[in-house]
Amino acid sequence: MSEFYNLPILYTKEEAAQYAKWGLLKSKFILPLGIFVILIDSCVTISTVVLCIKHAFHSPSNSYFLGIFASKFSYISSSTLTFLVVFPLNLLFDFLFHKPLPPLTLRLEPSPRGMCYRLLRNKKILSKGILPWDQWPNMIFPETNEIIIDHQKLKIGRNTIDSIYPKEQRKSWLDRPDERIVGTIQLAQIQKNMLGYFASLEAKEKELNWERTHI
Repeated sequence: MSEFYNLPILYTKEEAAQYAKWGLLKSKFILPLGIFVILIDSCVTISTVVLCIKHAFHSPSNSYFLGIFASKFSYISSSTLTFLVVFPLNLLFDFLFHKPLPPLTLRLEPSPRGMCYRLLRNKKILSKGILPWDQWPNMIFPETNEIIIDHQKLKIGRNTIDSIYPKEQRKSWLDRPDERIVGTIQLAQIQKNMLGYFASLEAKEKELNWERTHI
């Protein structure tokens, strides 16, 4: 399998502000619902435990199995409530309030001719091409972790709660984009890795030259 990197692109200030506005609105809707589901689940669990204790007094030999039943029933009920209530409403909210577009992903894959790239949003390819090795050093800025693709400078980094939401409104339960990252996201490290890649290309070239000469 060839070497490649999936690099997350940071939202612009405008994109982050739009996502933050949507995420804060969603938290006001989903959080009370989540608390409501937890309360219902707690009531169901407590009722189940009370019934099991009551039956255990009448039939002590079955107390062990009643304990297992109580724990499994609690897990099943909480999972069912989440699936039947929270999950559908979460999808409905995303649809009605137009969930912002996910961040861009830049896929880099070295080749003998240069660094091949694909700029994607979800699985849709927005642009693709190749950066020749003689241009590659001028297209990257390891100090700021930025790269030039299609004449625009993109900043590589994870879109986290800290990078999206205003400082005074950051909470651990707020929504954030899902990002599938493969390999390092630091251009400085990728540049170091390319030294090993160039060395392997040179070794293969020497091997081919030797085979042409001696075989």
